[in-house]
Amino acid sequence: YFKVKNPSKSLGSVPQSMTKIGEHYFLVVNTAKKIIVLDTSFVQIAEINNLNSPRFAIAAGSNKMYVSDLYADMLTVVNTQDYSVSKTIKLKGWSEQMCSINNQVYVCDYDSSKLYVIDTNTDAVTDSIDVGKGAEYLVKDMNDHLWVLCTSIFNTEKKYLKCIDVNTKSILHSFEFSTTESPTALQINAAGDQLYYINKHVYSMNINSTALPSAALVTADANMTFYALGVNPENENLYVSDSKYGQAFDHIYVHKKTGERITTFESGYITGYFYFDVR
Repeated sequence: YFKVKNPSKSLGSVPQSMTKIGEHYFLVVNTAKKIIVLDTSFVQIAEINNLNSPRFAIAAGSNKMYVSDLYADMLTVVNTQDYSVSKTIKLKGWSEQMCSINNQVYVCDYDSSKLYVIDTNTDAVTDSIDVGKGAEYLVKDMNDHLWVLCTSIFNTEKKYLKCIDVNTKSILHSFEFSTTESPTALQINAAGDQLYYINKHVYSMNINSTALPSAALVTADANMTFYALGVNPENENLYVSDSKYGQAFDHIYVHKKTGERITTFESGYITGYFYFDVR
């Protein structure tokens, strides 16, 4: 679709994630070390280059955004008006997903065991919360509590789902997965009361639950590898990718929140992220 709308432009490898700030889309391209800026028609209007290994972007106050990074041990601060890099914020490792609450951005730092707190008024790291290594996925619930999924891509650390009270910087709930499990792709619905994640299969969990769910909502067949998960905020339909790891086009399965399958379609190779444009 990018090529259709921008026939003379190169998307690059690997499109990692996308966010919308104002009326522009910011498409983060990881290996190409850039962010492509698109208008509402998906036509490229600018390009932010010379990043290190960008992962995710988030609005961080007026006319700026933060960009997390795989290798750089820092966040990059980008001006969303002229698309220039204004500064960097030093961290202690690989940074991943971020959430914004009350002029503060919370940043998953995969290597350091910390969830860092950044004041968007000063761009300073003001605090940190010890959540354990492997903090990768982060969502905000209806109570403005944060849920962080700590994974371990090398299976060297314990894996947890934790709920955090940002006012007290304390862990309200901590759920541990077994060493043989591989939880990933934490999502939440628009109401902020229902969590979803992949752990070979797709699981659903209410934010008031006292234990991890034992039964899967959507079961992967023996020949399926569920890789990415998205929740449509308008109807809570679930989109899950069955990755063929570049050997063939992935399949996307769409399910109702009850688990009933609605449809299936093909996507590209190694589908890793879903973005829903709610207007």
